Amino acid sequence: MCNRTFARYAIWACITLMLSACSDKAALTTLSAAEVPTASATKQDIAILEAVMNGECAKAAEKIHVISDLPASVDKARVPDGWDAAEAMALTNGLVRRSNEESWKWPHVQVCEHAQVADGSAIEATFARDQRRPPGWDNFHAEFPGSGRLVKLSRPAFSKDGATAAVYIDSSCDVGCAVGLYLKLTRTKEGWRITNETTAWIG
Repeated sequence: MCNRTFARYAIWACITLMLSACSDKAALTTLSAAEVPTASATKQDIAILEAVMNGECAKAAEKIHVISDLPASVDKARVPDGWDAAEAMALTNGLVRRSNEESWKWPHVQVCEHAQVADGSAIEATFARDQRRPPGWDNFHAEFPGSGRLVKLSRPAFSKDGATAAVYIDSSCDVGCAVGLYLKLTRTKEGWRITNETTAWIG
């Protein structure tokens, strides 16, 4: 009797473990197929980053572009020149919405030899230590040897069908050398490609 009871218990325990394993596997499958949690960058976010920096990466002789892990902020939706109005409002509204996800950061990846993502707090500290107004770039270049431009990108926004994306970018170097851009990208068989670039401001 004890043996039969033990056997039933052992079988039930095995079934429970198998169901638990299947449940865990299903959960993992769902997670990998769904949107990555807000605090993380998705593969498509990284693909957009690579597409945006692709032109700079091709310039082998250029200095290093330091990309802040703190995303550029977009506080107002607008219709960049040359964009379809309805599509532009949907995409730039998405940029505003995604820029409010305070916990989100770009992962620290080496996009290419001449473009790397770095700690945004450390970048800001280099300017905070300079008492001049506006602060100079000496500390920044000392902290990041070989650096050229400082780049901040918003978290990308995507169209409902996933075929189009938009990103806002701040790019600056020494005092008086800065520009803000809206970029529209289209998804192709070869990957994301920039199809429109609109200047938001020049400083």
